[in-house]
Amino acid sequence: MNTRYTCINKTSNLVIPEADCLYSNKTYHKSSTYRPVQNEKFGIQYGAGLASGVLAYEDAKVGDIAVRGQKIGIANVSNPMGDGVNSGLLGLAYPSITSAQPANHTSNAICWFDRLPYNPLLYTMHEKGLIEPYLSLALAHTPQNASTAFGGYLTLGGLPPVNHSFDFTTVPVELTKNIPLNFTSGKEVR
Repeated sequence: MNTRYTCINKTSNLVIPEADCLYSNKTYHKSSTYRPVQNEKFGIQYGAGLASGVLAYEDAKVGDIAVRGQKIGIANVSNPMGDGVNSGLLGLAYPSITSAQPANHTSNAICWFDRLPYNPLLYTMHEKGLIEPYLSLALAHTPQNASTAFGGYLTLGGLPPVNHSFDFTTVPVELTKNIPLNFTSGKEVR
């Protein structure tokens, strides 16, 4: 989320106080490496709501892995989707599901149809030889009587420091053809 953003009630479409969006107070601040992306904007629709804003090139760092000039989306407008702790998302998926649209795009309701794919952070890290082309996730169990606990490991380009076998299976998971977004009575609706 940008430092100054607009929170929109998804039922009434009215502006509501930022605090009602429940985002962390740790929002995005432009750095000296910020460069706006021309003729494109950011927009995505989630199950819980939508977010829209600008696209920029910015230096990004996760742990000890740094990338210069990564394309990122910075939300200026959002429905309440926060949890009081987080203020953004780190997309680790594929170029085909990134959230850039032409600058003249007017509605997030159709943002799936005119996307302009770009390489998300994980792809860029691999392209630059910083990581292997995969990620690993090991979730930790939170005891029933605990409200917070260690969550686990996200390892980019490697395996987490937990016990595991070396008997792995890999499958291609990126879909490159359009998938119908909605189905009604067994018929595609676009």
